Amino acid sequence: MQSVTTIYNYYKKFGYKTQVMGASFRNIGEICELAGCDLLTISPKLLAELESTQAELPRKLSPETAKALPIEKINVDKAAFDACTLLTAWPPTS
Repeated sequence: MQSVTTIYNYYKKFGYKTQVMGASFRNIGEICELAGCDLLTISPKLLAELESTQAELPRKLSPETAKALPIEKINVDKAAFDACTLLTAWPPTS
């Protein structure tokens, strides 16, 4: 859940026009930690658990909160991007 939170906060802080989606939840606690995320894919089983829960569900993620966070913008030029994609290319080309 930490990676989705980090990505959400970064994109919202810097105004990227995208939607962030959380997925692969194992329990409703993980879903609750991403309350406010743009999109969530939730299994029918966990959706039923959420539906039967009467607890408050406070929003954890919001664009307004993200904008106030002390996050530095990452600037990537073409050379840095190309170097990164070479490191993560699959299948390897050697």
